[in-house]
Amino acid sequence: FSNGEKVTAKSFVDAWNYGAALKNNQKNAYFFQYIEGYDKVHPESGSASAETLSGLKVVDDLTFTAKLTQKFSLWPDTLGYAAFVPLPKAFYDDHDAWLSKPVGNGPYTIESYAKGSSMNLRKWDDYPGDDKAKNGGVDLKVFTDNNTAYTDLTAGNLDLVDD
Repeated sequence: FSNGEKVTAKSFVDAWNYGAALKNNQKNAYFFQYIEGYDKVHPESGSASAETLSGLKVVDDLTFTAKLTQKFSLWPDTLGYAAFVPLPKAFYDDHDAWLSKPVGNGPYTIESYAKGSSMNLRKWDDYPGDDKAKNGGVDLKVFTDNNTAYTDLTAGNLDLVDD
């Protein structure tokens, strides 16, 4: 992670358990519904009877397994969704601090973040992966309506708009 913490199998398993747990009220919790034990951590009604997905097992520092309750041909594609990213210990240790200055694990670090407004990413010079950033950074801006976004785009203030 950009704070120096190693990304491990546990980083993924803990994040997936957090994402699936009913008590955490995550909008994308249903992405985990095919993992064994989801019905216990996120029941359709009532309280959770387990805190972790029984289908997730850490094998070693860099390996974990996920046991599904049924065949799911889109499983490999699903893993590309943000709900499946690993999370650092800082996320759980001081969630409010993490929200104000998130820690990531990609080729950029988060320089600044304003919820619902913007995020400025900068090249992480010490990024250990092969897919190094090819620019100095990316500035993301949130628009509340398409007309304003289009105006900014045609004025040359934006390189890309994603609706």
